[in-house]
Amino acid sequence: MICLVECLRNTNRGDIIVIPSNQLQNHIRKKLGDEHKNSYDFIVDTLKGELLPYMARNIPYFPDHGVGHSKNVIENIEVLINKNVIKSLSSMDVYGLLSSAWLHDVGLLISEKGGKELSPDEIRSTHNELSFDFIMDNYKELGIKAKPVAKFIGDVCLFHKRSKDIEEGLAVSYPLGGEIVHPQLVAGIFRLADAMDTDYRRAPERMSKYVLSLPQENQMHWEACQLIDGITVDRNAIALRGHFKDEKELEIIRWKVRELYDELWGVKDVLRVYKRPIVDVMGEAVNDTNRKIISLQGKKIFREYSKNNRENMGLNSEHFKKEWEKRFIKKL
Repeated sequence: MICLVECLRNTNRGDIIVIPSNQLQNHIRKKLGDEHKNSYDFIVDTLKGELLPYMARNIPYFPDHGVGHSKNVIENIEVLINKNVIKSLSSMDVYGLLSSAWLHDVGLLISEKGGKELSPDEIRSTHNELSFDFIMDNYKELGIKAKPVAKFIGDVCLFHKRSKDIEEGLAVSYPLGGEIVHPQLVAGIFRLADAMDTDYRRAPERMSKYVLSLPQENQMHWEACQLIDGITVDRNAIALRGHFKDEKELEIIRWKVRELYDELWGVKDVLRVYKRPIVDVMGEAVNDTNRKIISLQGKKIFREYSKNNRENMGLNSEHFKKEWEKRFIKKL
């Protein structure tokens, strides 16, 4: 049985038991030099006070992309980084990794580019690029010391979207600020940490039930989060635990397991190089009524849904993802 170290919810959807991941030791923060630590704290204070409270302005129907999301991503980074990885990270690597947790979605605030007003769909689909542009245009105001450092952080944010090929688009390592940075490793860890923030904390049930009138295409994202009790890493797999009351909700959990596996596929080779092999997504879905546990495997689910399309569309194809989601919504 999967042992989640982050959070579990009982089958009656009542009390939540919270167990801090790694006791929230912040062991990666300890690798920050004083200069990076001060700059990082300034970025956090700036984003918390001036930008993140307004993140939902252009995407009102999406789950949380604000302060809570940034904190959850950092918790996931803690879970993903083992002793082998921490040895490979420089202070600059950690600075870029932690700063990206607060900056990667800032592009969602931008509604205009090149004199052209952007639609909500355009903002959402290009927000990683918009975040990169924002960082490069405002790095001095963000307290980032130099443009090359801003580009390093911007690249991590740019490549948090799965359509961007980390191994093709980023260097393995290069010197920066008197240290060696590892862009592929940092971007790979960050992308997975971001994707793992998809449990009930991301989409409060009270908001979707009483406050928001959700469009159909957004409903499954909220429902998926509300059905997921916790996500962590257990040995060499991402471990997910959820609960369901009927076949529709079980199918939603299956969809989320497949989504996480798709995210893992794009970074697992990079992580393996640094002796952090994560090879699959293993899920447990608990029936609310009879407490029966359904075991789910990301690799198997992915093959079931993609065997007829994978060769033509590619494993990480955005087109394939959209077509699969259309079929999923139609099925429900």
